[in-house]
Amino acid sequence: MTAADQPVDDRPSPGRTAGEQTRRPPGTLVLLRNGQSEADDGQVFAGLLDPHLTEVGIAEAAAAATMLTAHGVQVDLLVTSPLARAARTAEVVARTLAVPREAVLTDDRLLPRGLGCLTGLAKRRALERYGHDAYLEWRYAVDGRPPSATVAQAAGWPWRPPAELVDDAALVAGESLRDVIGRVEPVWTQIVRPALAAGRGVLVVAHGDSLRAFRAVVEGLTGESLADGSVTPAQPLLYATGGDGNVVGPAQYVEDLGRPPEAEPGG
Repeated sequence: MTAADQPVDDRPSPGRTAGEQTRRPPGTLVLLRNGQSEADDGQVFAGLLDPHLTEVGIAEAAAAATMLTAHGVQVDLLVTSPLARAARTAEVVARTLAVPREAVLTDDRLLPRGLGCLTGLAKRRALERYGHDAYLEWRYAVDGRPPSATVAQAAGWPWRPPAELVDDAALVAGESLRDVIGRVEPVWTQIVRPALAAGRGVLVVAHGDSLRAFRAVVEGLTGESLADGSVTPAQPLLYATGGDGNVVGPAQYVEDLGRPPEAEPGG
């Protein structure tokens, strides 16, 4: 099911009547970056390529789900990128948290950032080839955009994504963080924030740069503060929200919340 198939802003949470829905407190937002992928294992820039999770990545996704369960985090809506490393992470978490299939949406606006000429390169090799200044500009500046990949570079790429998800033009092109902010913003305004305002718990599963962009939208990050927007892989990041669905207070990693109550000595 895609996000376009079924709007969520006026749909009651699974298992709840509309009347019960209106009495719920504001929802909780969780962001989760995919677990270790085959590209991560080799320290390779994946960009829009489609490597799968490693066994380590699957275990990381399971650990994230266990953490959410232990802390009583409720997920009524799960929105995920369609690429394998995010979709598999989402699948593992959804199974553990018993998220019903109809409450899982796939949205290609959460695809990772197109990395152009960096795609498929080992990170150390990219630094050597393009130099420190260009590397940092392309990777971290809000308007830094890697040049497009050449035909020769693209010919050697592994893990090519399905053509219906990413066409060749998008695959070779570079995107800036600002570009990604522009495409993830409607996911927040059209899907996630209305669900939070309706009292639902929402989990967004995506990638490093698409979650960095999502945080920029959710928290209103600009300028140098964008550097603080990275999300640690496979570590659930939790936000409290207000009645309008907007986040309140700083985000917290679930692992930093301390022991869940049932784990306290004498409990």
